[in-house]
Amino acid sequence: MKKLLILFLMFSLLPVFSQEIDPDMEIVENLGVLTKKSSKIQSLSPHQEIRNLFKLQEKYTNEQNVDGLKSLYADKYISCDGFNKDIYLNLAEKTWKTYKNLKYKSYVKNILLTGKDQATVEVEEYIDGLSLVQNKYINEAYGLLENVSKSIYILKKINGKWQVVSDNIYFEHTFLTFGSAKFIPSCLVSPEQVNAGTNYEVSLFVDVPKNKLAVGSIGKENITYPQISAEEVFRKISDSNVLERIVKANSKNLNEYAVAFYVIMDTNNSEDIEKLKMKVSGVGLAMNRVNVVPKNKYIKVEDEKIGQEH
Repeated sequence: MKKLLILFLMFSLLPVFSQEIDPDMEIVENLGVLTKKSSKIQSLSPHQEIRNLFKLQEKYTNEQNVDGLKSLYADKYISCDGFNKDIYLNLAEKTWKTYKNLKYKSYVKNILLTGKDQATVEVEEYIDGLSLVQNKYINEAYGLLENVSKSIYILKKINGKWQVVSDNIYFEHTFLTFGSAKFIPSCLVSPEQVNAGTNYEVSLFVDVPKNKLAVGSIGKENITYPQISAEEVFRKISDSNVLERIVKANSKNLNEYAVAFYVIMDTNNSEDIEKLKMKVSGVGLAMNRVNVVPKNKYIKVEDEKIGQEH
């Protein structure tokens, strides 16, 4: 299910067609615009070329076009999680098989040219769709997937063409909900960045309605391939609608996900514990990216002896 969303997107420029064309005009191939024959063809600026790359990424992702997506990434592409191009494309195909009618939208927020043929691009990305995997806790065929992320893409112009050589996802929230959980407000809170080997708090907020009970589990998962799921240990979500846990960041030079799983149950309002009956009406999974800063073992800090007399 999860390791979705190291996501990929593209969109291509549509050619311009017309029934009648001025004999003094001609279609400029690949640009999709009309220009006077006597005029000089003006090339696109680097900013326009880069924006077109992300339009193509949006188009190819929504079309589930793996070959188109492949053309936008350099052969030596490496993600911030250490995934190469082949793993990235494999994740894309698995995501498309797991989720139905995925809709991807990206917004280029900033473009910084760092050299003649290099650029960093800040992008916001949004994904929603339906899960094709039925949840074992509830008799419902589809779950609702929602994902939002913010990334810095590193681009390089290779053989005259801009391609993605790396990326850094600095913010990512993902929710997958089934049944009544689709309509119950919830939120997973965790830090976006922590130091390796340090403790941090993860909090799950679920606005549990009256006449319903909720249990949940909080854990973390290192971002690896293939993914190793977190252990599920359920506890009742308190009357204040909060479940909290302290977890320890890994020391393996890996980023990780804070993960929460929760189950919504209907009750029969019986005051007699022995007669109390419950039925699962909703299930939710929430994931936040937590980037882990590795410990640099080669930084030496010498103790300063201040005020010591010899």
